Amino acid sequence: MNILRGFCVTALTCCALAFLACSGNESAGKTAENQPIGNLSEKLVGKWIHAETDGAPVLTNQKSVRTFALEDSVMKVYNSMALNDVGAWWEHKKNMDIAIDGNRIILKAKYDNGKSVTTEMMVTAITDKDMRFDAKTTLFNDGEAYAEIAPRHERFVRVEKDYSQEILGVWEGHVTSEQSAYDDHKQHRWEYRDDGTYSYMGLTEDGEWEEDVNSKGDYFVDGNLLCTRWKNVGDSTEHREWWEIESIENDVMNWTALRKSENDSLYTATFSMHRVQ
Repeated sequence: MNILRGFCVTALTCCALAFLACSGNESAGKTAENQPIGNLSEKLVGKWIHAETDGAPVLTNQKSVRTFALEDSVMKVYNSMALNDVGAWWEHKKNMDIAIDGNRIILKAKYDNGKSVTTEMMVTAITDKDMRFDAKTTLFNDGEAYAEIAPRHERFVRVEKDYSQEILGVWEGHVTSEQSAYDDHKQHRWEYRDDGTYSYMGLTEDGEWEEDVNSKGDYFVDGNLLCTRWKNVGDSTEHREWWEIESIENDVMNWTALRKSENDSLYTATFSMHRVQ
């Protein structure tokens, strides 16, 4: 069995589909395996985004969003992730099985390609803003374990806002940071439709907006995480990029993302745009 390290620890952590949430203050939230957390199921309810692994911030392109919901008194868990480097996952609110035993959480997910993921978590600290737990993950192919992710400590933070409806429509804007992976620093437009597709437009020399950049464009929003994938005209390569929607207020939308440059240094990319009526 292979032990995955480095990027896979962070990225497949998202694939692991395993996280939790709760309430209380930091001092009261600290716990041990033999000290069960009261009303854990209730404290799990909410939407949470991956923030740290082993104390290091998670790149935006490696983040996932987990939603815990009580439906007819039954706990349901939904996972959204769109990883590209490991398995090309594209999952929007994937339903997962959950079992709770004391402070231990077991999450399982099955996929159409025969693969499945099981993650075991032990809650170590809980507040109403974030949750921390130790986790280990095993990946299966047709029931046979083929990879194991080394144990790690993870932190998720509560998502206070879901922008999946507010993003619908046409937006115009540009990058507001010095660096951005794909942007050319020119003015562009985006149209987000409710069928999960979007258009990316640029200005012609005549000052007209034209959809001549992408041959396809898919997206989803879960909470504040915006995941996009596209192919450029004349190129079969699929590109992917995630953003965190920082705010949508007064018809102005702002994005932010933590990226890694080619020399492995970290930087923050930002975008600002306004709604086109």
